[in-house]
Amino acid sequence: MSDFYDEFPMMSISEADVNRILKFHQSSITVKDQAMLDVGDVRKANIAWLEKTGNSSLRVEVFQRKHQLSELYGSFGMLYKLLRKTFNTFKTITTLPIMTVYRDQSDGIDAGFYSFDFDNRLLLKYADICCDKLLRIAHVNDVQVSLSLFLNIERSILAYHSEAYISGIIQVGELTHAINEECLARNIPIIDTYFNTQLFTHAVGISVRKQLLIKNIFMGYEL
Repeated sequence: MSDFYDEFPMMSISEADVNRILKFHQSSITVKDQAMLDVGDVRKANIAWLEKTGNSSLRVEVFQRKHQLSELYGSFGMLYKLLRKTFNTFKTITTLPIMTVYRDQSDGIDAGFYSFDFDNRLLLKYADICCDKLLRIAHVNDVQVSLSLFLNIERSILAYHSEAYISGIIQVGELTHAINEECLARNIPIIDTYFNTQLFTHAVGISVRKQLLIKNIFMGYEL
């Protein structure tokens, strides 16, 4: 078993699927050569841009309404502070977090899609929910809020080159772990539900070429 070979999976999956995934993985890791080690003018410009703006938060530019951090309570305040704290540990932020609130809340947070402006300590509502199927799934599963973690592939490529996809997924994984741990500590249930990734991205109003949806976390009401 030194090669971790297990006969059952090899009998249950197709060789074509294995080859497809292996090719994808190999295409997203770095094979260093001298050309990659040389730092040209374009690379120097990229490094300078990342040093200046790489740790700034990713957010939408156009919004309907803004909430100050002091207005956020319960799950909303927790998510905001936890995300900001975790993002502060990253040299380059490649993740765009989008929060979906499925019902109007008593503290003034309306149903809709929200973006986080950590630089100015704001929560920005930028759109209403127009997808009935998404609302039905949330209602049936008693979902209060979901957090969607998108990989900004352009910023990630600037920072990590051919390892942009893997490095971006690792960052999303660190955020997911932090959120899961905090929800467990606060008795906020993580709800196991599914909504088609591409349909969700369109419903949220995000460009599927620039922002790749890596993780959806659906949360219930604090117990």
